[in-house]
Amino acid sequence: MVNPIPARYQRTGSSKIVGCLVYLVVTPFVALFLALFLAVPLMYSLETLGLSRDRASAPFLVLLPLIGVGVVAWSYRDYRRRAALEVVIDRDRVTIGKDSRRTVLRFEDVVSTRLVPTRIDFACVLVSRSGQALRLPAEIAPFSLVREPLEVTLIPEMVRRLDERIARGEAVTLRIPSARILVMMCRGFGALLMSVLMLVNPWRIPMGLLVMRHAITVIRQSWLGIRGGLIIDREGLRHFSDAPATPMSWDRLERIRSDPIGLVLRSRERQVFALSSLTDDFWPALRWINARVR
Repeated sequence: MVNPIPARYQRTGSSKIVGCLVYLVVTPFVALFLALFLAVPLMYSLETLGLSRDRASAPFLVLLPLIGVGVVAWSYRDYRRRAALEVVIDRDRVTIGKDSRRTVLRFEDVVSTRLVPTRIDFACVLVSRSGQALRLPAEIAPFSLVREPLEVTLIPEMVRRLDERIARGEAVTLRIPSARILVMMCRGFGALLMSVLMLVNPWRIPMGLLVMRHAITVIRQSWLGIRGGLIIDREGLRHFSDAPATPMSWDRLERIRSDPIGLVLRSRERQVFALSSLTDDFWPALRWINARVR
């Protein structure tokens, strides 16, 4: 069932006054406890080695402000999460509201889209003509929820622009920068390790399984991106690494897979073309290519 337009995703704000008071009271004690937990064993070890008590207490004096800064930073981030959030996807724009602030991005100003892995889903990032990247908050509007509204609003407009570019004779490159692939791959393996640790706790097994499934998806998407990008034009497509080569015509290609991992095509000569779903503008390109491949 397609979400009605405008599609609205909301999270009501928690009591920020109560939250602020709690953080003011709890944060100093948490910082003190962590500093003592780390410093006391070290202090006893230094005294055993013959240092005076005053000198042995130096680690505590160093750790306390460092840990205090870290706890304050974490508390501030958690406090900010208590804000009211709202995402509205309309026919011609997306609006993000946080408390009383509103950010509006018209679809005519969107030049690129991409997906970014989150804990168990993906966040959609819209890049404007000015180069500013607007990330839809995944805590209320992950890609799994906003995909359908975007498929009937923004994506058709981007497919139209892509078609116009190619009709003018332009060759469009679709690939993931190497640095981003490395970051995504590391993120995937990090999430996989985290999921294994979560599975040790029986109470966290359901969440651990979700994190593991997401981690495996990100690793597979990254691996597909390592295999290289594509260049598409009116005549067909070719590998990014074989830019001077003659394009493979559309009528000689067949679809092997088209899913959240990415797109895999194969020619009659058994040549494989792959495109990861983490590629910039993957979703409009996917619709454009699927319309030309059987």
